[in-house]
Amino acid sequence: TSGSTAPTWGATTTDGTVVWARKSFDLTADIVFEQNGRLVIARVGDDYLYFSGIRNASNWQFDTNEMNALRLGVNRADDCDITAIGLLSKDIIVFKSNSSRTKNAIYHISGYYPDWTCQPLNFTCDAANKYCVLPVNNELYFMSTQGLMALHTVVEYGDIQQTPPGAAVNSKLNVDRAAARLWLMPHKNQLWCKCANDYY
Repeated sequence: TSGSTAPTWGATTTDGTVVWARKSFDLTADIVFEQNGRLVIARVGDDYLYFSGIRNASNWQFDTNEMNALRLGVNRADDCDITAIGLLSKDIIVFKSNSSRTKNAIYHISGYYPDWTCQPLNFTCDAANKYCVLPVNNELYFMSTQGLMALHTVVEYGDIQQTPPGAAVNSKLNVDRAAARLWLMPHKNQLWCKCANDYY
């Protein structure tokens, strides 16, 4: 919830000695989901994913105990910030862009701590915003400024491929990054896209 805090511990080094200093952790989040018994939160404009203590959504104590909270930096050196996150099967897909959206990156986080890996995917599509990423069956759909796109896993090789399911209409879509939305209508077996205000 906005403005909530929980205890955490921050490591600082003084004369080669590690000192643990008590501080507060801001639980304000734009994206919230569960993975492997941990609550995961992220903020648009940040570089980190934060994982609660295992099987304890109120445990946000970061220290050397792996049962407690964890943080994972997603390539802090790429000059981009998180714009959206989606789940592809058991894996996490992180979309990042710079402030002008002239540079985009997609990262694939697989496995669980301490054996997790974070690898860039060779795709340069952006995700318009956090409301434009939607898992459907074994695919991850997202609205990009290039139109409706999807990621899926190639079972034989374990690779992730990108496809343009909206290829027939993508050239006609004018995607507004702020207004764009995706909804799944399972009873109609349809995916609804909103590209701009009052434009579906």
